[in-house]
Amino acid sequence: MTFIDSPQPLQPPEILAEALKEIRAISTQLSDIRFSDIVPRDLEAEAHAREHLADGEGDLPVNGLDENGTVQDEETMEKKKMEQLEDMMSSFGTNPAPGSNLPRPGPEDVKAIHVRLLNVARVLGLELDLD
Repeated sequence: MTFIDSPQPLQPPEILAEALKEIRAISTQLSDIRFSDIVPRDLEAEAHAREHLADGEGDLPVNGLDENGTVQDEETMEKKKMEQLEDMMSSFGTNPAPGSNLPRPGPEDVKAIHVRLLNVARVLGLELDLD
């Protein structure tokens, strides 16, 4: 069944315009979320790396601790540098984000976006199973 064949009547243009505006806002917010913003820290791996640091084992690719006391390997530190560069580049645009000083989004923000997306789908008469 296609959307055109749907038994649901089409919404008035005002409702569709508001839904489109909300979908664009959701898309913008999702584009600002990084995997590192929402993935939980691997505390077991960090504890293991700390043990190796304490033992002075130099053959591991561990560079040390970051400013939060999190163990950082070379790959993680490179990703963090790239994210900092992305943040800096986004602030150079002609229209910098008004809330660029705000903290990074987290799992709660993703849940809120999920609810917003389900609400838009409901308004449009779409059945989505996103759980």
